Amino acid sequence: MCLVIGAIFGVVVYRIIMVAVFYTMIEKYDLSSEDVVASLLTSLTASIINLLAILILSVVSNTLQTVAVYFMWDILPLFRLVYCRVPARRGL
Repeated sequence: MCLVIGAIFGVVVYRIIMVAVFYTMIEKYDLSSEDVVASLLTSLTASIINLLAILILSVVSNTLQTVAVYFMWDILPLFRLVYCRVPARRGL
């Protein structure tokens, strides 16, 4: 959950910084017609960053689910057999 909040916060900060940079460039070079381009570029790059964050978080989630399933079905019954002397359930 913290990773998701961090990704969202990072994109918001990125958008704020990029809009400030683009508008500073527009004022510095007196490009009054480029307001739309600055907003469009910021939105486009932020959406690409969002897409990459979603893909990376999806891979991390799938990996964690695979590890959890492996632990629950393979490791935990062996632990119960060795340390608890309680037989593992067979079949469901």
